[in-house]
Amino acid sequence: PLPTDNVAYTRYEVGEIVYWPPRHSFVIMYAQNGEMFDMQKIGKILSPLPTHLSGDVEIEITAGN
Repeated sequence: PLPTDNVAYTRYEVGEIVYWPPRHSFVIMYAQNGEMFDMQKIGKILSPLPTHLSGDVEIEITAGN
């Protein structure tokens, strides 16, 4: 499990990276359905997300301010 000091019941935006405490899961939000749930926001993908991925995928992750 990751630290959960900032867990909040909230909505998310497409591209956000969150920690979902009930399942100890690291999640990348790729579609919006209006759902709200307990999460700790970790970061956000700034470039557009592809609608589907297959095979090997390479990404670059940088720390934000």
